[in-house]
Amino acid sequence: NAPPSTFESRDAVERVDGEASLTVESDPPGAAVWVNGSDTGKITPCEVSLRADTDGPLTAQVRLVMDGFDTGTFNVRYQKGSHVPVHGKLARTTDLRAVVHVTSDPSGAKILLNGADTGKTTPADISVPATLDGSKLAHITLQLTGYADGSYDAKPTVGQTSDVGGTLSPTIASNGAPILKTDPKMPEDQKKAIAGLQQILDRLSADFQSGITKEKNGRSVLLHDNGVRSYVREFDETDSMGAKNLTQKYAHAFRTALADWTMVHMDEEKGGIVILCTYRLEGYEITLESTKHEREGLPSVPIRGIPIHINRASEWTMKLTVLKRE
Repeated sequence: NAPPSTFESRDAVERVDGEASLTVESDPPGAAVWVNGSDTGKITPCEVSLRADTDGPLTAQVRLVMDGFDTGTFNVRYQKGSHVPVHGKLARTTDLRAVVHVTSDPSGAKILLNGADTGKTTPADISVPATLDGSKLAHITLQLTGYADGSYDAKPTVGQTSDVGGTLSPTIASNGAPILKTDPKMPEDQKKAIAGLQQILDRLSADFQSGITKEKNGRSVLLHDNGVRSYVREFDETDSMGAKNLTQKYAHAFRTALADWTMVHMDEEKGGIVILCTYRLEGYEITLESTKHEREGLPSVPIRGIPIHINRASEWTMKLTVLKRE
């Protein structure tokens, strides 16, 4: 542990009628000097004048404040006309802190520091753990409804103020539909899957208050019933591998596109139904699932209690369901 801050004051060497003065030095120099709770605006080494309206001994509280060091607080005795040299040795603090100025466009985003809520919203200054050389990262996350989380890293240095922030990307379009994320590096078939899902979300949002009650096109059905509008798309496959590959392709695409959504289910298997994933966000729900349909009149072999038909005796369907609730 660092030794505590110490100080020395010697007897008066000069008398000036009606006031007293302090010659304040610190080790290291450069500390702000506060006297009796007020900032003098001076930096060590310096001279500070004190009022001395009585002839008796007086006491002044001197504080030396410097980033990276514990504040030194000293009581100095003086009297009218005295000149008192004061020397304070400051101990390096073991809790190094710095200030990070956080902004966002739009403003009002909640600020999280290393995953913990700071209780502040942008724009704001937050105190963060720091190092003397800026080698310790501070991870800052910004959260605002209707926008994707903003993630930033700061390298706070003791005694300095750093700036972080940026423009947040909207997750809700002007028509009220969530905006899906895309990754330029993902395969083209996954990009097409995301683009198709975006069209579905746009349509559900734009038509939600319309008078359409039912619309059917092939295996796609759009319903509006009791405040719920849904889109269901089914894809038939003749074997489990075809359905699995298709659902996995969509699931991988959605993992990027729905990164800001809440994951409700993932890879839950019950009998002949495998729920690949279910996501929810602000009234929307998206589910991918594969369902096995048995062919009639063909023999089956029970495996772990589940009847499995041989010779590709079953069909699988992948179903994409999108719901929009009021």
